[in-house]
Amino acid sequence: MKETDVVIVGRGALAIFASIVARRRGLDAVRVGTGLPFERFLLLHENALRILERTCGEVVGHPLKGIRVLDRGLDLLRDMSFSRYGLRLHAMRYSALLSFLRERDDTPEVEGRVVVLEGDGLVRMEDGGAFRARRMVVNTAAGFAAPRLRFRHRKVFRTGFVDHCPDPDRVVQINDAGTYAAIVPFGRGAAIACSGDPAPLVRFLGGDPGLSDFRELHLETWCGTGMRQGRIFHVGEAMRRVHPHTGQGLNRALDTVDAIFAGDELFRERVYDCLMWAGGVMLDLSWGTSPLLRDLSYAVLDNAPGMKLLSGTMWWRRSRAS
Repeated sequence: MKETDVVIVGRGALAIFASIVARRRGLDAVRVGTGLPFERFLLLHENALRILERTCGEVVGHPLKGIRVLDRGLDLLRDMSFSRYGLRLHAMRYSALLSFLRERDDTPEVEGRVVVLEGDGLVRMEDGGAFRARRMVVNTAAGFAAPRLRFRHRKVFRTGFVDHCPDPDRVVQINDAGTYAAIVPFGRGAAIACSGDPAPLVRFLGGDPGLSDFRELHLETWCGTGMRQGRIFHVGEAMRRVHPHTGQGLNRALDTVDAIFAGDELFRERVYDCLMWAGGVMLDLSWGTSPLLRDLSYAVLDNAPGMKLLSGTMWWRRSRAS
C-alpha cells in the first residue's frame, strides 16, 4: 500500500486542477482512475475564470457578452448581459481546458479502475493495488457517493458541434414549453445542446444541424448535502446540483476544490449548490406552465445580485480574489 497526502480520483480537468492546487500547496499527491472525458463545450463563468487565472494563469477562450433567450417562435424573451455588470463569460471546448491544465501539471498518474473509497482515506484499485491518503481523497468521479435525494429532475440532451453560428457574441437559448436549446458560439462555429422539440432550433440555424449524429446525455440534478465522508470529498460534476452540459457543474466544482485546499468549510458550497439547483428547477418548470412565471423567473436573475449568483461571485471573498 502506498501512502501520500492526497489521492485524487479521476482523469478529467477537475482532477488535474485539484492536482495542481495540491502540489502548489506543498502536498504529495497522486491521481488515479481510468477512462477519458468526452468532448463537450464549457461556459466558464467569472468565478471559474478568477480561480483558474490565479492558479494557472490566463485562460484562453471565446469571450461572450451574455445570454439571449428566445421563445419557440424565436421572439426575444430576455437579453441578459454579463458584461453589463462587469462579469465575464467564456466559451471553451473541454479538450482545450484539459490541455491547458495538463501543461501545468506534473502529478504522478496511475491508470486503473477505483473500486472502493473508505472514509479513513483508503482507495482500493481493481487490480488489487491500494493507496492511503493521509490528508484527503478528492473524488471527481461519480460512482462512490449516494447523496440524500430530495427531488429528481431529469432531462435528455443531444450535444454536438456545428460549423456556423448566427450570433457570434452571445449564447442563444430557446426556452419554451416542450423545447430547450443552447447555441454556444466559438467564433465561426458553435456547440449545441438540445432537449425536446428541435423545430425552433432548426429554424434558428436555417437548417437541420444533424442532431441524429449528436451525443445523447441523460442528466439529472438534485439538492443534497453529501459532499464529505470522513477524509473523502466528493466534488465531481456528477455530484453537482446543476446540469453539467454547459460546464455549470465544473464552475461550481472548481470553487469547491479551491475551498477544500484552503481549509474552508463547505457550508458556502452547499448553499450555492442548492440556490443554483433551485434556480434551474424554477426556470425549467416555469417554461412549461405560465408565461408570466417564466418572465418573472428571468426578471429575478437579470439584475446585479442575480447575475452575481449565476457567475458564482455573490459571496466572492477578497482573500480569494487576491
